[in-house]
Amino acid sequence: MSTNGVSTSQALATVTKDLDESSSSPTTLPATLLSAVLELPELPKHYNPIRALPETDRSRLLDIIIAQYECGQSIYVLADKLGVAPATLYRQLTNHRPTEWREIRSARYHEQIEQAEKDMQEATEPLAITRAREQLANARWMLERLQRSIYGQDQPAGVGNAVQININLRRSAATVEKPV
Repeated sequence: MSTNGVSTSQALATVTKDLDESSSSPTTLPATLLSAVLELPELPKHYNPIRALPETDRSRLLDIIIAQYECGQSIYVLADKLGVAPATLYRQLTNHRPTEWREIRSARYHEQIEQAEKDMQEATEPLAITRAREQLANARWMLERLQRSIYGQDQPAGVGNAVQININLRRSAATVEKPV
């Protein structure tokens, strides 16, 4: 039971209803959905209520989380709204939507690259140039890891995959007998 007299199941029913109504516009979080999420009982941050949801509700909630993240919302803010730890959302997205999550994160890093390049061009102070250069390097580094097939460094064949075998053919003097 929540502090406002609304049970968790009632709040989730409201969430499901709002998701059905807002399916035409997945990029905005409906006001009634947000209020239903905010009315959920306060639980410890280590509790994972998303895991307890039925698969359809979990899927819909992850759709909303992904849509909000695409609109620029931080995972930390979304986790705070849901009353869970950010690691919970990361784990759910990684486990249940790995491809979509990777694509969205890649798009966000592309945006950061463009912003850093713009900042470098507009910068007049050395510190601003250095900051933009570091942000650019970080975004490129993350893209190398997220989309290795596109941005990863090519490794020549045979490099990094070499196998070394050492065979010791010497025998110790104690075991070798000389003929008389």
